[in-house]
Amino acid sequence: MAASVLIVEDEVILGKELARSLQRMGYTIAGRVTSGEKALAQVVELQPDLVLMDIVLTGSMNGIEAADRIRTLCDVPIIYLTAHTEAEVLERARATEPYAYLAKPYTEEQLRTTVYIALYKHKMQKRIEESERKFRLLFENTPLGYQALDEKGHIIEVNKAWLELFGYSRDEVLGKWFGNFLGPGQQDLFVKGYSRLMATGRIRGAELKVATKTGTTLYATIDGLATYDDDGRFTQSHCIIRDDTDRKQAEIALQRQNEYLSTIMESVTNPFYIVNAHDYSVVRANTAAQSKGVVEQSTCHYTTHGRAEPCDDRDFPCPVRELVRTAAPTTVQHIHYGVDGQPRNIEVHAYPIVDGRGKVSQIIEYCLDVTERKRVEEDRHRLATAIEQSADSVVITDSQGTIQYVNPAFERLTGYARDEVVGRNPRILKSGKQSAAFYSQLWKTLSAGRVWRGRLVNKTRDGRLVEEDATISPVMDASGKIVNYVAVKHDVTTEVQLQKQLVQAQKMESIGTLAGGIAHDFNNLLQVVVGYTAMLLMDKDENHPDGEALAAIRQAAHDGAGLIKGLLTFSRKVEYYPRPVNLNQEVKRVYKILPRMIPKMIDVQMRLADGLRPINADPNQFEQILLNLAVNAHQAMPGGGTLTIETANVTLDEYYCKLHLDAAPGDHVRLTISDTGVGMDREVLEHIFEPFFTTKEPGVGTGLGLATVFGLIKTHQGHITCESEPAVGTSFNLYFPAIQRPSKLEVPVRETPPVGGTETLMLVDDDAKVRGFVKNLLVRAGYTVLTAPDGVEALEVFKERGSEISLVILDFIMPKMSGAECLRKLLEIDPHAKVLIASGYTARGKDRELMENASRGILSKPYDAPGLLGAVRKALDEGDKVVH
Repeated sequence: MAASVLIVEDEVILGKELARSLQRMGYTIAGRVTSGEKALAQVVELQPDLVLMDIVLTGSMNGIEAADRIRTLCDVPIIYLTAHTEAEVLERARATEPYAYLAKPYTEEQLRTTVYIALYKHKMQKRIEESERKFRLLFENTPLGYQALDEKGHIIEVNKAWLELFGYSRDEVLGKWFGNFLGPGQQDLFVKGYSRLMATGRIRGAELKVATKTGTTLYATIDGLATYDDDGRFTQSHCIIRDDTDRKQAEIALQRQNEYLSTIMESVTNPFYIVNAHDYSVVRANTAAQSKGVVEQSTCHYTTHGRAEPCDDRDFPCPVRELVRTAAPTTVQHIHYGVDGQPRNIEVHAYPIVDGRGKVSQIIEYCLDVTERKRVEEDRHRLATAIEQSADSVVITDSQGTIQYVNPAFERLTGYARDEVVGRNPRILKSGKQSAAFYSQLWKTLSAGRVWRGRLVNKTRDGRLVEEDATISPVMDASGKIVNYVAVKHDVTTEVQLQKQLVQAQKMESIGTLAGGIAHDFNNLLQVVVGYTAMLLMDKDENHPDGEALAAIRQAAHDGAGLIKGLLTFSRKVEYYPRPVNLNQEVKRVYKILPRMIPKMIDVQMRLADGLRPINADPNQFEQILLNLAVNAHQAMPGGGTLTIETANVTLDEYYCKLHLDAAPGDHVRLTISDTGVGMDREVLEHIFEPFFTTKEPGVGTGLGLATVFGLIKTHQGHITCESEPAVGTSFNLYFPAIQRPSKLEVPVRETPPVGGTETLMLVDDDAKVRGFVKNLLVRAGYTVLTAPDGVEALEVFKERGSEISLVILDFIMPKMSGAECLRKLLEIDPHAKVLIASGYTARGKDRELMENASRGILSKPYDAPGLLGAVRKALDEGDKVVH
C-alpha cells in the first residue's frame, strides 16, 4: 500500500503542485492544510505516514510549534519545508527532531529522495525499537544463562536463567567478582580465560566448574564476546553460560572406554578416526589414518569439492550436517590427496555417536581406498558412454551369435528397437545380397579367434538396403575362450551412392567430350557433302536423270547431320535461345501434339501445379525433351498404359544436393513424366543416358533419345533423375532452376534467299575441303574470295588487304589460334570489320558474349548453299557496327 502524506503549506499553489508531484511518485495525499492548528487536528484524525511541514504558516501556530505538539501526540516523521536559513530558526526546528529539511526552492528529484529517506529512516527506527523489545524479552526468557562483566570481571548484569542456574537473587550477585561463584581451583582458569577474551574479543567453549548457592558443583561451558568503545578500549563482556553437567558426565563415562576404543582403532589397518560433531575437528585417529595423511585438524572429510570447511547446504546437501541431524549412518566418496600428493578415491563409512540427550556428539569414520575400483568403474562408464553416443552401430552377441546389446546408432539405422532384437540372431538383417559362402567364411574367421573386416549389405526394418563397413572382433575370457562378439559397423550407403554418381558423371563428361570432338570433325565432312550436292542440284533442272540420286545423297547427309546434332546436344554444344516461360503452358502446347504421336491405347494424364514459378528455357528444346520422353514412354508400353505428366514447385536443400552431385540448392520447378510400362533393372538404369545405348532390336532407333534429353537438361542448368522397376514402370524427374526476372532473349540467325554479290570476302577455316566448297560456292555467286587455314595467317592477310575485305567468314574452332582470339585481334586492327561466325557448336561465357556482340551473325554447321549465301548477304548489308 502506498504511504500517505499530509501536506502543511500556507501557499495554496505550492501545496497543490507538491501534491501532484507526490502523486506522480506513487504516494497517497492524506490531506492538505495551511495552518498549524489544522495540521495538528489532521494528524490526530488521519494518522498519516509522513508530514511535510512548512515552517512559516498562517494562524497563531507556526510549523515548528505544530511539529513539537505532533511529536508529543504520535510517532509520525516530519520533513520541514523552509526558505529560512537563519541559525536561530533552524536551531528551534532541530529541537523538534525532524527527519529532514527540504529547502525551497527544491527539485522534484530532491523531493523524491528526501521523502523516500525519511520514510525509510522512520521504518528502520521502528524496527530497531521492536528489535530492542524482542531482545529484552529474549534476554529475560532464554534458557541459557547470560552475564555481562566489566574489565575487572565484576558482574554488571545477569538474566533470569543465570540466577536460576546459580541459585542466587539479582541483588546478591550484581557488582560481585565472577570468580567468587566458581568451584575450587577455577579462579586462575577464569583470570587467564578472561584476559584472553579481552585481548582477542571472543572466547568459545571455555569450560569451568561453578558452585551453586546450595554447594552443588556444575560443569558449565562459556562463550564470550567483548565490546569496545570508539577508541578501542574494552568496555564490557557478554557471556553465555550453558549447564553441560550431563554432557561432561557422559564424557567422563566415555573416557573410561577410550583405552578399549584405542586398542580397537589401532588394530584396524585402514584409516579409522572420530570427528567432533560440534566443530568437525578430528578427536582421535588411528596410526593408519595419520601415516596416510587422511585426516587433518578441522577438516570435513565428507566434502567432495576439496573444501576445508563443512559443506554449505545452499550448494548441495552436506552429509555431515545430515548425519548430525538424523543420526543415520552414511557412506560418502571423495578425492583425497595423501602425503605423496597423489589423488586417491576414498570411500568413508560414517556412524554417529549419540550422547545421553539423543544428540550426535561425534562421528566414527572408517576409510577404504577405492581408487582402483573407481578407475575400473569410470573406464567402464566412459566405454559405455562412448558406445551409446557413437555414430557407428555397435552390436554385441554371445558366443552363439545371439544379440545381447545394440546401441542407439543401430536403432536409428535399422529401425529396430533394442527390445526387438535382443535375444535374436543378426540374421534378421540379412538382405540376400551375400552368399552362404560369404557368411561361412565370416564365421570361420571369427571362430578362429581372428578379427573379420569387410562390407555387409543389410536390410532395415522397412526394407531399405544399407551398406556397412564392419569390423567384428571376438572377445575372450582369461582362459582364451570366446565369450562374446563385438561388431562395429559404419554406414557407407550414402558414400557408395555418391561414388557411383561421381563415376557416372565422370563417364558422361568423358563421353560428352569425345562426342563433341567427333561431331565437330564429322560436321566438316558433312558440310562438304551437303555443299557440293547443293551446288550440283543448282545446275540441274527437275527432270535431270541425276537429280534423284543427288537428292538421296543430300537427304542422307541431312540424316547424318541429325545424328551429329544429337551428339552435339548430348555434349551441350548446340544453339540455346532461352526466355522466361511457364512450364505449364509449354506442357499444354506439347500435349496437343501427343495424340498424333502416341496411340489411343495410352491414356495421357496431366497434373499441373497452380502458381508454378517461371523458368529460363528454350521452348523448342523443351518441346524436344518432352516429345523424346513421351515417345520413350510409349515404346515402354507396347500393350498400352498410362502416361502421366506432372509439374510442381520444389526447393532442393543442401542435404538433397549432397546426395545428388549434379544438383544445385534453391527453388526449382519439377517436371515428372511417368509410365506404367515394362520398367528397367538397375544395370540398364546405369547406362540409359549414354549415346547409342539402347535395349531395342538392331535397326530400331538410334539410341540418342535419352542422351539428347540429358544434354538439353544440362544446357538448361537442370538436373534429371530416373526411378524404375521391372514390370512396374518408370518415372523421370526433371528439375529446372526457377527465375525471378526475365533473361535476355537470344534470336538465331534466319536464312535469307540465296543472293550473291561482288564484294571481296575472306574465308577462315582449318578444313581444306570446307574451304574448297565454300570458296567455290561464293565465287559462283559473284564474290572474290581470299582463304586462310588458321587465325594466324588470317591476321596476316587482313593486315595486308584489310581495306579490300568486306566480310570475314570465321570458323570458331581452329588450331594455332582460336576463333575468339582471332576475332578480337581482327577488331583491334579494324573496329569496323564485319565478321560472320561459322561454328559446329555453341561457345559459352565470354566467348559467347563476343560472338553475339562483335559478329554480324552466327551460322551453324552444317549449312547449305542458300543458308550460307543468305547469311553472307545479310551480314554485308547491315550498317557499320563499331566494337570498342
